[in-house]
Amino acid sequence: MTRLDQTDEYRAYCQGALPDLYPLLHRLRSEDPVHWSGTLNSWLLTRYADVLPALSDHRLSAERMPVFMQQLSEPMREEFASLLQHFSLFFANMDPPAHTRMRRLVSASFTPKMVNALALRIQVIVDGLIDAVAPAGEMDAIRDFAYPLPATVIAEMLGIAPADRLNFGQWSRDLTDFLGATRTTLADVAAQADRSLGRLTEYFQGLIARRRQDPGQDLISSLIQIDPPGKHNPLYQRDKYRHDEVQRKKVERFVAEKPIVW
Repeated sequence: MTRLDQTDEYRAYCQGALPDLYPLLHRLRSEDPVHWSGTLNSWLLTRYADVLPALSDHRLSAERMPVFMQQLSEPMREEFASLLQHFSLFFANMDPPAHTRMRRLVSASFTPKMVNALALRIQVIVDGLIDAVAPAGEMDAIRDFAYPLPATVIAEMLGIAPADRLNFGQWSRDLTDFLGATRTTLADVAAQADRSLGRLTEYFQGLIARRRQDPGQDLISSLIQIDPPGKHNPLYQRDKYRHDEVQRKKVERFVAEKPIVW
């Protein structure tokens, strides 16, 4: 039998070009559930029994971006340093205590009132998506529902105007392509992701500035308006940020992660 890592399917997977992953994953689970990929420079765990303890093993770090960026050449790492900084701010790429601190800061915005209002709005969006396809009597579950539902909810949560959502979605997908790139395709998508990150950052800087002057009902407005930390606030004492810096960090670190689920 041909070695798994010498098959066409495996090579296509490492290039991000395998349309159906499940047969390969099944074979990995059966033959090599804890698999080292020299092509990807990564361990691949495919059994629940291995993944679960790995996620709670403190010897393993969530701060994966430095390793991820090592797949680029030194000149490219310098050129795309802003991407490393951007993705390193994701909650999913943070270890405690930084992860714990940022969750505490952001969670202050998720009041029961906001959560209840969001639930009602999500129901309205769901009803609208279903009503839109009802006359046809059929739907593409991904195109017509699973994709537009979270995209619309996230955009409304962040206060992104409907006219801006097409551009916002494209910038977000460019970043997603970079984060999901394999070692063999990373260089190809890095430049476009870097350009889109610049546009996305500029957009949010403008949106944050507008919300400071004219707060709305969106999450960014809520984050900005959180009671300022004072000298008795342990989070403020540990971070040693000025009030405006703390507010900026809370907003930037949270909105940095949201486009990836667009």
